[in-house]
Amino acid sequence: MEIILKNSEVVATINTLGAELVSFKDIKTEKEFMWQGEVWKKTSPVLFPVIGGLVDGEFIYEGKSYAMPKHGFAQLKEFSFISESENCVRFFLRSSQDTLKIYPFEFEFSIVYTLEAKKLNIEYRVENLSDKEMIFSVGGHPGFACPLDEKRKIDGYYIEFEVAESAERFPVEGMFISKKSVPALKNSQKLFLSETIFNQDAWIFQNLKSEHVTLKNIYDASEVKVGVKGFEYLAFWAKPGAAYVCVEPWCGIADFVGHDKCFTNKQGNLFLEGGKTFSIHMPIEVK
Repeated sequence: MEIILKNSEVVATINTLGAELVSFKDIKTEKEFMWQGEVWKKTSPVLFPVIGGLVDGEFIYEGKSYAMPKHGFAQLKEFSFISESENCVRFFLRSSQDTLKIYPFEFEFSIVYTLEAKKLNIEYRVENLSDKEMIFSVGGHPGFACPLDEKRKIDGYYIEFEVAESAERFPVEGMFISKKSVPALKNSQKLFLSETIFNQDAWIFQNLKSEHVTLKNIYDASEVKVGVKGFEYLAFWAKPGAAYVCVEPWCGIADFVGHDKCFTNKQGNLFLEGGKTFSIHMPIEVK
């Protein structure tokens, strides 16, 4: 089932399966900013309660092994929803007997979409429903059309950071993260895209200074700004040669090569006290 949020400028479509944003269009120009192709069959999956791959597809908690799909199970679940206002809808997923078999924590996970002018604010909200500590990761994976039409080339697009960054990145080894970071940005505010930039998989950064990044191009003034404040990791990715780029703010990360599977010492995981709620925002603004 699809839920539509609309105002005089833009329209956003969210699928109840995975509470996934599947379309974000400018009404006047009919420009679609989200990826709509077949090479990668997702558009903007929500990542919870893990991010990336786990060694042998499992984690160990209190001496027991739990199987978990890559990027967690939220993207595979049908969410319930409540329309909180004309331009706001909250999707939510609660723990169940099925989830407890693969993830031993009681929770309510909400994704709140709020439309304001040409901005779609996305809030990830995690509530611990038990009195014991909860461990999780959460993040976004929106894929944006890039280039926007066949007359353009991807090497005319770039990621602009809010401030100049000097940072290394973590390479990907199979489904896992290399511990050996490599140079990537040197006092640079722009990361230029190309058809080959993701030949070795995603570019993953940690603790950048920028609170937002913007996908821009040399052809016109259209752009997509993504808020990343509070997210420890930020990744960029696309299947090589495909006409999209993903901007992925993460609270959490895939297993590093050689990880011992222990969930309590998995790098990037968040720890939430019993009865408490965690909230973080990923606004997307288009022009």
